Amino acid sequence: MQSAQKRLVVMIVILILSAALFVLGLFILPDTIVVQITASGADGNTLPKPLGLILPLGLSAFFAWLFYKRGEGRNLALALLGIVLYGLTFYFNR
Repeated sequence: MQSAQKRLVVMIVILILSAALFVLGLFILPDTIVVQITASGADGNTLPKPLGLILPLGLSAFFAWLFYKRGEGRNLALALLGIVLYGLTFYFNR
C-alpha cells in the first residue's frame, strides 16, 4: 500500500491539473459544448459550458480524495478518467 504522503501528492497533482483544465476550458471552449458524439460522428448531447466542465472536475476531485483516504487503485483510475474526459471535451469542441 502507498504511503499517505505519496497519496496526498498524487491527489494534489490531480486537483491542480483538473482545476487548470477547468479554467482553460472556460476561456477557450464555446458557450455550449458537445459532451457526446453519435455513431454517425455528428454532435449528440450538448451542455452549457460551466456544467460540462464541472462534471469532470467533480469526478476527478471526488475520486482523488477517495484515493487519498483509501489508497485503492480503482479510485485513482476514476480520478484520472476525469482528466481524460477533459481531453475528450477539448477534442470534440475544437
